[in-house]
Amino acid sequence: MRDRALVLTLASLAIWIGWELLRGPHHAYGDFSNGHYTDHFSHLNAARLLPRVGLDIWRKPLTQLLRPLTHEERARLPADVKAAAYPAGEAYFVPGWPADKPMIASWSFNPRFYPPGDALLFAPVALLYHFTQLSFAGANLLALLLLLVYAHVSLYFALRATEEEPLRLFRLLIVYFPLVHWTLEGFYDAAVLAPLILCAQQLGRGRGIMAILAFCCAAAMHFRAFFFAPWACAALVLVLRERQWRSWGARDWAMAVAAGALAIAALVPFALLQPALRALGTSNVIALSVVPALRPQTLAFTAVAVLAAAFLWRAGAILELMLLAWVMLMLFSLHQAEQWHSLVLLAWLCAPIFGHWRHAPGRDVVPMALQVRLWFVLCVAAMVFHESPLPTWIARLF
Repeated sequence: MRDRALVLTLASLAIWIGWELLRGPHHAYGDFSNGHYTDHFSHLNAARLLPRVGLDIWRKPLTQLLRPLTHEERARLPADVKAAAYPAGEAYFVPGWPADKPMIASWSFNPRFYPPGDALLFAPVALLYHFTQLSFAGANLLALLLLLVYAHVSLYFALRATEEEPLRLFRLLIVYFPLVHWTLEGFYDAAVLAPLILCAQQLGRGRGIMAILAFCCAAAMHFRAFFFAPWACAALVLVLRERQWRSWGARDWAMAVAAGALAIAALVPFALLQPALRALGTSNVIALSVVPALRPQTLAFTAVAVLAAAFLWRAGAILELMLLAWVMLMLFSLHQAEQWHSLVLLAWLCAPIFGHWRHAPGRDVVPMALQVRLWFVLCVAAMVFHESPLPTWIARLF
């Protein structure tokens, strides 16, 4: 079964890399929408900037850290860089950088809303772009190919995690299509699924410290991993309740130290970003910060969540219920809600059902919990993030 999962993953990766390399002329951004999405080159440029500005990347926007390019500097840019710097800005001068490779990023009027793990993910492309003759368009293409690799690592974890489980094929299709689509648009969110799925697997096997390490790895990559904080808390409870540290060896203590370092790497930037996050405008239709807060969308989503909670309570899936409550709280608190933000929740569809967290150990909760997960995640995607469960984007391939 492991070999079949690997073969399917490699076949899918080869198909999408081949398509990306062989498709016809496209925008310098390289994204599937031909010039609409900018996250991938914002990330690789932020990876170049992070060593220079340090913690200020989470304290100050680019508009305060750097000066914009002058009209003359813009005029001398290569054509593919001009495509991103046109017409007026989000292009900035950095002393010592190549003149034809300035700092270009979207949302430059805000600090960077990503933990340092995103810089690590984009570091290979950032280094090649900065120190070689690789063009801006070439760097964008290479970044997208790298993102496809990351996404397919997560796909492999999803295939392995759902072996011989009910609704497997339907769940995998629900995961697969948005995973590929938003990766082709230049978003790295799919990469976070692998450590989150690993966290759930290790928690299900009772390996607390490995689950904590996997979660901290995900959190250091993307703040949206915080949706699954109850898994990390459950893993910590498991470690404390069973006093697992008594049997730890050097490897386990090394994992504990690594988890602590990754937690700091996630929590320090998140704390520094709080003023900017609170000042963000609101596009989330169910956010309680919206006035009036009790809008029809908020009430409809609350009804869906309460019904899901009732089924989970009846099934005795306590940890599922705790995660549902936390996800609801997070969704009500979010200021921004975009279609690709729903990607991280797909990790829930690939996680095991945690039998040792039931209040009724003799009851078979797997089918019920899986159905509730699937139904709830689809409702969140549609009602909160406006993401269609149908892969209508495939028509644009042709």
